[in-house]
Amino acid sequence: MDSDLIEQPAYVKFLDVLKEHIRIAQTRAVLSINKELISLYGDIGKRIVESQKEMGWGKSVVEQLAFDLRREFPDVRGFSARNLWVMRLFYLAYKDDQNLRQVVAEYSLRDMGKLIGVSEYKHTLKLPKELSCQRRTHNNWQNS
Repeated sequence: MDSDLIEQPAYVKFLDVLKEHIRIAQTRAVLSINKELISLYGDIGKRIVESQKEMGWGKSVVEQLAFDLRREFPDVRGFSARNLWVMRLFYLAYKDDQNLRQVVAEYSLRDMGKLIGVSEYKHTLKLPKELSCQRRTHNNWQNS
């Protein structure tokens, strides 16, 4: 390695610019993946809700889906029964509000479970104050 090169201000600046570009690209990649996952989770939730309604399936379908999906995709995390309930509730909570779905897309599935009040024993919907505030801010920003 050239020790003279790494001491040159132009090289240090060049390296800093490249590192910043890499960090920005990494952040964009994570956000893009997160957006796709949120879309997938919403779609899975929608399909569960619709199938339960159309086929008359009850709660046990979620348990069975979790078992079958985890067997089919053993190296992929996120298909536990608890997570499938979160996906289902996510769809029900945000299906009619595209603006809110965009804000929620910044959260992970674990965060969504907290946001919509999913526990091991209780599946309820609640819109936390934090998300309501973000929703208003997001809507105000879009409308300005």
